[in-house]
Amino acid sequence: MILFRNSTDVTMSNITVIRSRNFALHFALVDNFHVHGVTSHIGYGDAIVVASAQNGLVESCDFRANKNAINVGSGVGVLARPTRNVTFRLIHVTGQDHGGGTLSIGSIIGAGVYDVTFEHILLNGTSSGL
Repeated sequence: MILFRNSTDVTMSNITVIRSRNFALHFALVDNFHVHGVTSHIGYGDAIVVASAQNGLVESCDFRANKNAINVGSGVGVLARPTRNVTFRLIHVTGQDHGGGTLSIGSIIGAGVYDVTFEHILLNGTSSGL
């Protein structure tokens, strides 16, 4: 599990995270981030969580999950800040076990989600899309 919190100008490139619990990658209260070429295969949980984050790009990644592969929210309480201006593109999502592997927007929401874009997302073996 990798957590970035209260961070600015984060770049994550060409790493693999396997068998993490709850979530593999979590960006909370992060401004200006770029995730490129990351592989995240999680047992039970979310492959990537983006919450209360702004100005991000997640691209050319491979996510495998049995819950949410991509989870976008805005946190609650002291972590409640809008998530805005985030793009996900060229992502391959594979569901595990009984499907899963979906895209989730707003499952945890305290301040809103704005201007989130999904481009060229391939869903394979998932139980639902969005």
